[in-house]
Amino acid sequence: MIERGERLVLVDAFGEKRVKRALSPVTEGRDFPIVWACDESEWEQAQRDKRDPDPDPFPWPANAVHR
Repeated sequence: MIERGERLVLVDAFGEKRVKRALSPVTEGRDFPIVWACDESEWEQAQRDKRDPDPDPFPWPANAVHR
């Protein structure tokens, strides 16, 4: 179970690992399960500004999540 704010390691289409913060648990996307996430810097800035973080422009496939 993925929880909001949890640090995730996501593997992009090029095989590069990216550290992100979860904004949602795994949810059903149109074609496959997804996770919404944001960059660590966005998460930290949103916490300082007392606002919700802006998500990445596209959701991540749940199978790209590695812990």
